[in-house]
Amino acid sequence: MFYSSVELIVPVGMHGTGSAFVIYLAHGPLFGKDNIRLAQFAISVRCGCISLSYGILIIHFIYRTIALFKPKFVRNVFRPLGLTCIFVFWAIHGIAWGGICELFLYADNEMRDYIRDTFQKEYDVDSNDIAFLAALYLDGSPEVNRRGWIGIVALSGISVYAVSTYIILGRKIVQKLRSQGNLSKVTRIMHKQLFTVLAVQTIIPVCISFSPCMMAWYGPMFYLDLGMWNNYFGVIAFSAFPFLDPLAIMFLLPNYRKRITRSQYLKPIRNLFLKRPTTQTTNISFVERHTKTSTH
Repeated sequence: MFYSSVELIVPVGMHGTGSAFVIYLAHGPLFGKDNIRLAQFAISVRCGCISLSYGILIIHFIYRTIALFKPKFVRNVFRPLGLTCIFVFWAIHGIAWGGICELFLYADNEMRDYIRDTFQKEYDVDSNDIAFLAALYLDGSPEVNRRGWIGIVALSGISVYAVSTYIILGRKIVQKLRSQGNLSKVTRIMHKQLFTVLAVQTIIPVCISFSPCMMAWYGPMFYLDLGMWNNYFGVIAFSAFPFLDPLAIMFLLPNYRKRITRSQYLKPIRNLFLKRPTTQTTNISFVERHTKTSTH
């Protein structure tokens, strides 16, 4: 919900030109020259959501690891201290990512001059009138180049750490489940479903967060001019993550899906599509039958 809300308020686009990677505010309530500083901070927050999505998945994998290897500690996870630790751990991911953007990838006059002609040609906008974050690797001053390299390498480190954690913990969980013998049929089915969910939850962030980031960041280092193509695979992929991950879990875990669809908030929608009679219709029919009986 938070991720989706931020996307609505801070819609971004990406562009690669020369040796520069640029992520800019495309439109929205903060768009315009008067809000450039606030909009730049908002872009950093928006980018931080990428790391927050990494963090929430890491928490999922850590919880499953605890449930399998140290089940007696599971109840501690849901105590106030445990929930506080989970929230702090999750928030650190977003703060670290957003902080790197603010400290190393902020826009300055040199970067605005570098992208001016391209943005004027492609978007018909003056680079001085938009908020953006950028990394300039080769064609800038030593200070600007250094900031770009440090920022992107740091963000790459967070991404590699997250994906590595998924793979390492996922492998440990799978090995643990396979080593358990004499399991009932229901338990084996549940474990098979969990295998599938673990695989999907590893593939989704790699395909729609990690890979687009790597391509958008490292293409300009080799003067690979992706231009607006970053918008077609990068921005769309990032926007899809809040939708795809819970959707995959809902479809792959029948019990979870049934719990969601049986929710009191979804019952009217489900009854509408399944054309089930409502309580009101049933009550009217009962009254009509009762009236007829009394008449006879």
